[in-house]
Amino acid sequence: MSFEDYARRLVAMVVLWFPGGYNLATPQWRYTLLYWMRRPHERDFHALRLLNFSSPPLFVDVGGNIGQSVLSLYTVFPNAKVLSFEPNPTAFRKLRRLTKKFPQLTVIPNGLSNETGEAELFIPSYNGSVLSGLASFDYESAKGWLGRERIAGFDPNKLTVASERVSLTRLDDWGLEPDFIKIDVQGLESQVLAGGLETIRKYRPVIMAETIRYGSDAHRIVQSLDYHLMEFDGRSFVEVRGEIRRLNQFLMPIERLPPSHGLDTA
Repeated sequence: MSFEDYARRLVAMVVLWFPGGYNLATPQWRYTLLYWMRRPHERDFHALRLLNFSSPPLFVDVGGNIGQSVLSLYTVFPNAKVLSFEPNPTAFRKLRRLTKKFPQLTVIPNGLSNETGEAELFIPSYNGSVLSGLASFDYESAKGWLGRERIAGFDPNKLTVASERVSLTRLDDWGLEPDFIKIDVQGLESQVLAGGLETIRKYRPVIMAETIRYGSDAHRIVQSLDYHLMEFDGRSFVEVRGEIRRLNQFLMPIERLPPSHGLDTA
């Protein structure tokens, strides 16, 4: 185990040591402060500056949580229109506050999937902290993220998973013309993509999602549309054909890759 991984486990242990510690460590004001400092909460959002979008661009935020991605998107593109989907009622209430600051922001209390209906949203808690950012429509994903490999001194007896019935819809049902789609749905990215395939085929948005591996279901769904799996190395986009190296990957139609940042292969 690297020193960096060990340090992360220790930080997670300290944050979760006290009941409610997660909520104290990840409040909305923290991300708002980053916005005022002109810093996205994840550096991969800087990659959007390399891309040519319509003006104003339409960004779709799937899994809006409490608004960290919304704030990062507005850090990079202040004039963007953002449509953010968040099915978790607790997180949605916090996300909705940002509409007062950004009139071009629309928030929707639905999850996106490959079909319209309802589903159980599973929300893990550890030692009294509700980890809304790890909520998932897949029980094992909601439960499985926490463990000894991520939290020093992990105690499985302190881990619980609650559920709420929430509404689902498909991206294709909304008639959108997105330039960019960000997806953070704890392992169910392929279902979101399947429910938006006609939109993706027609408008060719750039897509950013967590932990998309080469040959995965999410990758294969759009690969036939001449989408390439990419990562942002801090300077340019690099094509991925093996092990992923970053938290986020980009599914990108080849025609939207900036010519000045050629297609390298890793």
